[in-house]
Amino acid sequence: MAVHDQGAEREFVDAWESEIIRWVTAKAPRDYVDDYVQDVWAHLFNRDWRNLLKWKALYDDEQWHEHSLKSFLKTVTVNKVTDLQRAAYLRRLEFLDPADILMAAENPGYDPQLAAEASRLMAAYKDCTSHYREKDHVLVSMWLEGHVAVRIAEELDTNSNNIHQRKSYLFKRLQDCLTQKLPEYFSDV
Repeated sequence: MAVHDQGAEREFVDAWESEIIRWVTAKAPRDYVDDYVQDVWAHLFNRDWRNLLKWKALYDDEQWHEHSLKSFLKTVTVNKVTDLQRAAYLRRLEFLDPADILMAAENPGYDPQLAAEASRLMAAYKDCTSHYREKDHVLVSMWLEGHVAVRIAEELDTNSNNIHQRKSYLFKRLQDCLTQKLPEYFSDV
């Protein structure tokens, strides 16, 4: 296989195809199994055939230990699927803003990775606003809900000019803090 003998490659694929499908199926969404299996084979064919020569236990694939061929192939498969899923997940996140992530995580049947990302966003927000006074929290909440400065000023018993100044100050500090904690979302804000 290291010299790309087609007969040897076919024999190898026939011997390991069902195992690779099983390992991919255990880690990947059903809709992606066929594509991921092909990606694993492409990875093996393109780069890793010569790596097989480094394994001392090439012919000991019936045993499960760290040097077996079966272990090697399973590790390559699981790592490749993990990389593919992470890349797909990051591509999906590129098109979501933080508000979309938070709203999506509230819906039933959401993606667990999306929920983890929503938790990460909320933790950063809470950390960045932990120094806010109660009135600051009310101002930010009402502003985000779409209330005008006059209405917020009435609620906080102040004038609307104070609301505009305080809002600008709070949002600038919030942006700076979130940009520092989560630059992937807020560096372009």
